[in-house]
Amino acid sequence: MNKKKLKEIATSLTTLIFLVIAISGVMLYFHLFSSSVKQLHEILGLGSVIAATLHVYVNWNSMKSYFSKSTFLISTLLIVVISSVFIVANSVDKVHPKTLIIQSVLNASIKESLKILNIDYMKAQEILSKQNIDIENYQSINELANKNGIKPLEIIIILKK
Repeated sequence: MNKKKLKEIATSLTTLIFLVIAISGVMLYFHLFSSSVKQLHEILGLGSVIAATLHVYVNWNSMKSYFSKSTFLISTLLIVVISSVFIVANSVDKVHPKTLIIQSVLNASIKESLKILNIDYMKAQEILSKQNIDIENYQSINELANKNGIKPLEIIIILKK
């Protein structure tokens, strides 16, 4: 493939992927169609790395002149500062609400946890006994899991099958 055609492909892919990522990013920000848009955004994010790399590769000679200009250096500094502030500000140990809910269920009494999970206690005893797990002597799903050498969510998966 000739270099001109490769440039056209690289520029087209970079531009189109950028547009979809920009639109899906705005949709994610406003929580519109979050789960399907998140997957699209993430996958095309990876695709944008490939497209941008190809774009830089085929346009390297013309791009080299930009790297020494003050505009490029200022832009780079600005992006590094903004990214650093964002990463530092969000690296504080914040616990996601879903994690809090899951932890609460796993640490609550087994009877309360089973109520929340809409699982009958007697049925849970029956299912777990088939797995050689006795729930009688344990306070929580976490404790039960730890004493049996399995993960707490595995117990829930066993119960929900």
